[in-house]
This record gives sequence, structure tokens and C-alpha cells, in this order.
Amino acid sequence: MTARCYSCICHIKSCQSALTRITAAMIVSSLTVTRLDYGNSFLAGCTKQTLDNMHRLLNCSASYIRWRQSPSCDSTTPRSSALAAFKLCLLAYKAIHGLAPCYLNERCIPVFTVPNLSGLRSAAHGVVRRTRLQLGNRAFCVAGPVACNSLPLDIHSTPTLSTFKTSFLTFLL
Repeated sequence: MTARCYSCICHIKSCQSALTRITAAMIVSSLTVTRLDYGNSFLAGCTKQTLDNMHRLLNCSASYIRWRQSPSCDSTTPRSSALAAFKLCLLAYKAIHGLAPCYLNERCIPVFTVPNLSGLRSAAHGVVRRTRLQLGNRAFCVAGPVACNSLPLDIHSTPTLSTFKTSFLTFLL
């Protein structure tokens, strides 16, 4: 995924004389950052080396945009792991509360709604799905609920989406 994004940046650099500053920034963000955003749920449980590669790519695209704007422009890129955690937890929250597409809603069922498991003490703590395979732990139906369950209970049990976003971002910072 990162190799393709680096290739896009090289292609953009090759025709930079024909692009305006704003157009170049829009193209870089649309071709590289959106590819990384698309694979955010894949980042759950990735190795530090993979996350560092993603972070280097974000830095490369940000430095290109900075260079195109002006040499004195100072901007920073967010840590890719925090961004991935935010997006993964947000998608899991939407799936648990029925705000996501139906194919994701079916994958994230709260434990207290399952008849055989509703009497457990841990049923109030969210959605837990387990798998024996390491690769299976990175699937959304496992990684999303696990990431969401790792949040404090007051963030996990917020009633609205906007409150969840605000609480979670405050928790990250």
C-alpha cells in the first residue's frame, strides 16, 4: 500500500511545474491520504515497522505539500496509530449503535443482546469476539470491538455520536 502511495507522489512531483500549489496539495491528499484512510481498519494489530512506514509516508506527503506552499510553512502530521485507533473505534461505535452499514452492524453485536451470554457480569462491558488466528484478530469484527472495549466505560457508553467523538479525542490528547 505504501509503495503505491510513494509512486503517486513521484508522479505528482514529475509534473509539478504544471500544477498550482493548491491543486498539488489536493492531489497529494486525495491520492495518498485517502489510500491510507481506506486501509485504517487493516492497521489494527500491525507491527511497529508497518506503522512507521505509514508515518514516513504521511511525513513525505506533508513535506511535499509544505515545500509547495512555502519553505517557512510549519505543519505536522498526526500519528498514524492514533488516527487509525480513532477511526477504528468510531466505526465500531457506529456499528454497535446501528449507524453503520448493515453488513458491519451484523458483525458487531453487543454481548448483552445474545440470549446465552446476557447473564454474564462481563456482558455490560461491550462487544467481545475472539479468534484463535493472529490474522483473524485484525479483522474488523474482532479488532473494532476490542479497540472500542479498551476505552474507558464513560467513553464507551456515550449516548450520541458527537459526544463519543469529543470524549474520545479528549482521551487521545
